[in-house]
Amino acid sequence: MATRSVLPFVVETGQAGSDSTSYCTVDFADIFLDRVPDAYKAVWLAADVFLKEQALVWATSLLDSYIYFPQYNQPYRSIRLTRNQALHFPRAGLSDYDGWVIDERSVPVFMQQATAMLAFELCKSDRVVEPTRGLISASVGPLSVHFDSNYSHTSRVIPRSVLAIVSPFGGRLRGAPGLKSVPLFRA
Repeated sequence: MATRSVLPFVVETGQAGSDSTSYCTVDFADIFLDRVPDAYKAVWLAADVFLKEQALVWATSLLDSYIYFPQYNQPYRSIRLTRNQALHFPRAGLSDYDGWVIDERSVPVFMQQATAMLAFELCKSDRVVEPTRGLISASVGPLSVHFDSNYSHTSRVIPRSVLAIVSPFGGRLRGAPGLKSVPLFRA
């Protein structure tokens, strides 16, 4: 039996709450995940409301820890609305790749979708497990053990299905390799 958490389930509504713990409701997640074929979402369908709330809180926390929004073609970056807000959304100064400004007094639908998708993935498996190397061979004679140096068999904390949702809006993985740019200003 799951232990009940003392942390309340508080959905961010765009008011920059200091006690918010999730970007989306269980109802939103259920509706969004209805797109996933039943053969794959058995774990989500079998979960009770409490387990889904825990997964949504965990997903929100991981998204805030791993994803940032540097901003497309802007001389500034997007910022949280207040110092005291618990989560990274709502944000001011965020736009999509077409240049459309995203309402700063809301949690954008793409963040709600990303939260639901990551919560679903977290229910399927522990995505934050420390990487271990697989055992390739072992011998009993003069004791010999060989480990696989390939870490690709471990899950990514933020799966590609979630990155596909946030990347059109500028979402990037913290510390991800690739071309880095620094805005330059002339005085």
